[in-house]
Amino acid sequence: MARHFPRLTRAAMDVWASAEYPRAKQQRRGTHWLMERLARSAGHLDVLRARHCSKEVPLWNGKRMRVIEGDYVSQVISQTGGCEPETTAIFQKLLQPGAIVFDVGANLGYYTLVAAGLAGPNGRVHSFEPNPAVCGLLRESVRLNALRNVTVNEAGVSEAEGRAKLYVTIPEQMSMASLRPPRQATTGKDVGSGLTRTIRLVCLDDYIEHRGIARIDLIKMDVEGAEMKALRGAQRLLGRQEKPVIIMEFNAAALGRLGSSCSEVARFLLTRDFSLYRVLPGELEPYESGVPKPYFNVLAVPNRVRESILERVSEPVTAPRF
Repeated sequence: MARHFPRLTRAAMDVWASAEYPRAKQQRRGTHWLMERLARSAGHLDVLRARHCSKEVPLWNGKRMRVIEGDYVSQVISQTGGCEPETTAIFQKLLQPGAIVFDVGANLGYYTLVAAGLAGPNGRVHSFEPNPAVCGLLRESVRLNALRNVTVNEAGVSEAEGRAKLYVTIPEQMSMASLRPPRQATTGKDVGSGLTRTIRLVCLDDYIEHRGIARIDLIKMDVEGAEMKALRGAQRLLGRQEKPVIIMEFNAAALGRLGSSCSEVARFLLTRDFSLYRVLPGELEPYESGVPKPYFNVLAVPNRVRESILERVSEPVTAPRF
């Protein structure tokens, strides 16, 4: 039935899950194995888990956010009201009312909500998240906060438009879905759920051209190793005289699984007139290859505006109070 009537099965699963997941949580037991199997057969299991195992939490900036119970990033946000305080502080220093921001690999939307608040009603945030289960919660958070300055795109970002297979992760690591079988960055542990999704891919240059976007102030990028592909799809943007500031994750293992490396990403940006800095507690450090940490955030600053940007973040990068 699940394979022959997927839409009907998914509708039935939604009705079942709305009652079963809360009941199972209250009774501290697992959900019924047959229903889980039907949901998996219909390709709907990850969406059900995300939707019915989510909760609403407050953020440090007054926004409300939907997070997934048991997911690592969600736990951090639930407990503290935010995550990555040093990077969050850079957002605060760089984004002004009217800013145009791209959140590439938006996950549940933490940085989308931060940027939307800072950019204000005259700004705009374009969010890209390919995982349907996660993107659904991102949309809920946008509606929850009545944000009219956010455009949510259920799509991955790559060097060309098309389709790709997304490997979905276990509920505890929902943010790590990837174009290759995902592994935990520090331990190498397989965190795949066994589920895959066929997703839409967009190219940033084409997206910008089709929508007539004249400028972008900031791009945040965290796409689990596909950063090089995403950057290649933005070569016209990065070749402009007025380039955006980029904050992105360097994850050596994830980049390696897609045939790239931190050094390749760094060279790509350096040859396009950027300076690179590691984001550290309380400071920025000029990037050098061979950093031993498995993953870290990098601030890429266009050399044309380097002095003014560094001046704005030259004060100690004080973490928000969360």
